[in-house]
Amino acid sequence: MSTLLQSRKILGFCVIALAVAGGYALLKHEPEPVTPNSPGAEPRNLSGSATTAGNGIFAWGAVAPRAGSYAALDPKDFALKEGDYGGHPAYSKAMQYLVCADYVESKKDIERDYAEQAQSDPSGNTLRFAQWQIAMKEEQCKNVSKASPQQIAELMREAAKAGDVRAQSYLLNQDASRLIDAARADADAHPNQEHVITAEEKGLLSSATTLAETGDREAIFLAAKLTATNRFGQQDLTASAAWALTGMQQNGRPFSFSANDHVFETEPYSTLSVEQRQAAVQKAQENFARCCSRR
Repeated sequence: MSTLLQSRKILGFCVIALAVAGGYALLKHEPEPVTPNSPGAEPRNLSGSATTAGNGIFAWGAVAPRAGSYAALDPKDFALKEGDYGGHPAYSKAMQYLVCADYVESKKDIERDYAEQAQSDPSGNTLRFAQWQIAMKEEQCKNVSKASPQQIAELMREAAKAGDVRAQSYLLNQDASRLIDAARADADAHPNQEHVITAEEKGLLSSATTLAETGDREAIFLAAKLTATNRFGQQDLTASAAWALTGMQQNGRPFSFSANDHVFETEPYSTLSVEQRQAAVQKAQENFARCCSRR
């Protein structure tokens, strides 16, 4: 299951840059309003997916000060049901399996993270919000059985075949993770041998770009990841920064494209020149106009 969940996270050496930028965005803006029984009822991670166990601790610090606004809300009203994840029914069912499996596997880590955060928050807001979140997750996952990786893959393929873009993006991320792991293992086993880039590896970026053009945030950040590394011979940090800026635009917020954006303070984008940063901003605006300005 951990292999399946791996594709939900941003992999590769550009993860730090994108994660820092995402954390900055969370702290810079107040959380979006939440609506009962909708994916928006959960905090969102950098990729735009529902933040699941353990990897969303940055978000708690940003929203905890408003914990009082959650006190009057019943967690049961915000617990997502199978049909609440959106998209094709098979995708929604697979996502329910994934989210709940992630929660169960990381439950101890979550409790430890919350305890550490609570110690630095005398107001108690962090702890109260954490308790509310846990109650919501418990309600959300109490009747969800554990699915095998094969079951989840089959559901995703069914949804992807029916045209569900998020399912297609999920499977593409799976392929990317598999190929990146294989290339890394090959490099470790044969350190003096140059890696021969396969047609499948070359096709990753093209596929990611095609899906990114639909506005899928997972695919947008996959495109950023693939162009940030030279593992498959397609490194272009200007294009990577442009995709990162595109994916960081928040729903319901004014569009923000600037050569002074915080993303350029993080690796690997801090090495870009002023001209390259300006080019990345222009490219991000073009990307956004094509894929996402109406989302």
